[in-house]
Amino acid sequence: MKTRSCHKKLFLIKVVLIMLSMPTGASAFGEKYSVTPFYGYQFGGHLAVRNGELQLDDTENYGVSLDVYHSPITTMQFLYIYQDTSLQLKNYFTGMTTELFDLTVEYFHLGGTRVLNKGGGTTSFVSGSLGATHFSPSESGYSDETLFSMSFGMGVIKEIRKNISLRIQGRLLMPIQTAGGGVFCGGGGCSAHVSGGTSIMQGDITAGIQFQF
Repeated sequence: MKTRSCHKKLFLIKVVLIMLSMPTGASAFGEKYSVTPFYGYQFGGHLAVRNGELQLDDTENYGVSLDVYHSPITTMQFLYIYQDTSLQLKNYFTGMTTELFDLTVEYFHLGGTRVLNKGGGTTSFVSGSLGATHFSPSESGYSDETLFSMSFGMGVIKEIRKNISLRIQGRLLMPIQTAGGGVFCGGGGCSAHVSGGTSIMQGDITAGIQFQF
């Protein structure tokens, strides 16, 4: 069985690989960019099952974001979030909660941010992203699963010194468990729709140091 210390080592290795793959200067992007390693708390994640509910334990999370400045008020963002948690089963009839196995949750997202207000060394912003969420159980009898996911968030950046800032952010993380669509045609023409739903909604609150290059 994987231990939490092993999971943390794997996270650190992934972050190092991400950092090594980044361009070494702003000219590589043609624009400025920033890197923000962060630490926080991730919560939520419930899935109704027969006679009970599966729950992800609320635990700390880690991550890194890479923001490329598209304009003075917008960025394009790569986001990676890692949570080392466990899956629990809550029985509605007995009221007991049983821990089933350890589980890692990873978010790989592409998106962006937009400034809401800026002044006095403080910047408020909103963010949104799309990508994949990967669930990896520690038990060999269970398979990994990857779901399409979205995120929405708000945050504040407080400048500490030139090119170094404190970044605090809250996010709503939404793995999409089901999806569907269809095309309907009639005398007035055709229309299409796509629908999705989620029952594994999570959230997080993080703080990190933003380094601008």
